[in-house]
Amino acid sequence: MASEESTGESRSLTRFRARWRVGDGVRDRAWWIGLCVIGLVALALRVALIAVPSQFTPRFDAADFETHAAYIATGHGYPPTGFASRGTPSAFRPPAYPYLLGSVYAITGIHPNVGRLLNAGLGVLTVLLIAYLGAALWDRRIGLVAGALAAVCPSLIALSGTLLSESLFLPLELGVALCVLAVPRSHRPIRIAILAGVLVGVAALTRTVGILWLLPAVIAAATARADRVTRVKATLALLVACVVVLVPWTVRNANALHAFVPLNTQGGFTLVGQYNRLSGREDNLQAVARIPQQIPSLMRTLAPLYSRPDGVNEAELDSTLTHDALTYIGHHPGQVPIAIGLDTLRMFNLGKNHQFTTSLAYTEMSLPPSLWSPTTITIQLITLIAILALLGRLTGRLHRRLGPFLVWAIPLLAVAATVPVVGTVRYRAPADPFVILLAALAIGELPRLIQREQPRAP
Repeated sequence: MASEESTGESRSLTRFRARWRVGDGVRDRAWWIGLCVIGLVALALRVALIAVPSQFTPRFDAADFETHAAYIATGHGYPPTGFASRGTPSAFRPPAYPYLLGSVYAITGIHPNVGRLLNAGLGVLTVLLIAYLGAALWDRRIGLVAGALAAVCPSLIALSGTLLSESLFLPLELGVALCVLAVPRSHRPIRIAILAGVLVGVAALTRTVGILWLLPAVIAAATARADRVTRVKATLALLVACVVVLVPWTVRNANALHAFVPLNTQGGFTLVGQYNRLSGREDNLQAVARIPQQIPSLMRTLAPLYSRPDGVNEAELDSTLTHDALTYIGHHPGQVPIAIGLDTLRMFNLGKNHQFTTSLAYTEMSLPPSLWSPTTITIQLITLIAILALLGRLTGRLHRRLGPFLVWAIPLLAVAATVPVVGTVRYRAPADPFVILLAALAIGELPRLIQREQPRAP
């Protein structure tokens, strides 16, 4: 009887490894010990940042998330708008992170440090998922290298020091990546496809760009190893799961704003902040996003809306701002590649007046000024190693494949949707785990490269 149970467990483990393709470069015991050590180090560093003796004050978006969570925790639901007519409802912030933070506050009371500890826990989860994704793409040894890099990477640690939705967004991103990796390898992909649909839906309700991950997820489900009927079922199940997650929020917005708002009302606000006369000037702040209230030419458009007897709600304002931004782009199409180039450089603390945008981002992340330079230098070094890994693969010196393109499409889609409108080190966050994975691949393969280059004895 015991032998049969052991055989069953062995078969189950074999199927699990085949589906997720977790490499066996490290034995089970060493793998789990390594994960535990990495998790403990990651937690200790994130708690240490929170414990730094200073008065924590949420800034910018973090302050807004704090307000949303406080409203939710006290039973008042979503707070009213902060930029449309006073007292009108808001759908500016996607709801996943505010409701998560608000739920914690409802239990513990409204204490910002509790929220930061929540982010620290999400940060540890992110580190472990990076390690697991590295093991699933290549092997456990590289997975542990990736996890170790992620545990000590200052840019990931910094997300635990404040109250920003990226802390939730990153584990969701890695979860989607693991599902996209697993679905085509599975002979029974429907359950994984449903999980992928749920994760994509929650990610879209955390940051809007998460909805773009539906594309690689659907392609992965449609190309599974199963028969045609099963592939169709898996694809439909994925889409239905995603829609089910999004429907309650969309219905709420339709009732509150009397308009179809599937995710949020940030689109026009963000777009016009980048594409306007002020941001288009060729000065040190060229292509630096502004808030609409800072743009004099825009206020002439908005003033009549605010002065109407019934005011203006966020959906109407979003539509007006989007139209204004697209009109500006139509007259100044060259501003789009300029914004993309400058925003991409500023994400890595490079380019024209990058100090300004980086200082705003680090202030928003509540990172102590003494850690600004180490944080920047570390991610730049990791990025350089990642680039060397890509060059090694292109030149044939690195024999390991990078893995399915659909997995790498996930961070590429998130960044590609972001850089045309905003570029700071904070918005590089979706790319950081995958940059770390590439760097870990290069570091993990370095001993083999050195050994291969050594002259052989006659």
